[in-house]
Amino acid sequence: LVFAAEQLLPASSMLFIVLKKGATYALVAVSMNLLNGFTGIFSLGQAGFMLLGAYTFAIFTIPEESREIVYQYYNGGLIRFALPVIPALVLSGLVAALFAFLVGLPVLKLKSDYLAIATLGFAEIIRVVIVNATSITNGSLGIKGIPGEATLLTCYIWTVITLIVLARLIFSNFGNVLRCIRDNEIAAGVMGINGCRYKV
Repeated sequence: LVFAAEQLLPASSMLFIVLKKGATYALVAVSMNLLNGFTGIFSLGQAGFMLLGAYTFAIFTIPEESREIVYQYYNGGLIRFALPVIPALVLSGLVAALFAFLVGLPVLKLKSDYLAIATLGFAEIIRVVIVNATSITNGSLGIKGIPGEATLLTCYIWTVITLIVLARLIFSNFGNVLRCIRDNEIAAGVMGINGCRYKV
């Protein structure tokens, strides 16, 4: 249906914007469900990790000839080269994962409201850093002119791939351990499960 819509409807149709945002928010909802639902971690830091990944991708895919226009107030910005889309996508995932790992090591030892406050604080710190790192992120002006806008079909293919991977994860042995930690972390610890390591 998505492929047919792309062929039949005009490219300027508002339906494309709504469906693309729907695919993006489906990924966010699935990530929240993995953390809050299946693992029982009450984290509010996903927006910060999404922001890191999105900015990394945007910064490293701006063509060199467009950098002077995008970073017009910052002499072309700090980063002067561009990566192809796939390496930039992998790099953006690695950057978000690295920060999630570094934040998760100390924070995931906390529980309940304290965990939520710490992760919310991280998301707010990242937002402030992004706005103030003007030569890299273009500050509050944002980044425009990112090439290779994804087609609607590509958005839904990535959504389906993510759903399949998460379904496989949830129903694997690793997923069973996460659900065990969610149901009773003390009992999981008695069985020899290192709850903090699995959460990280």
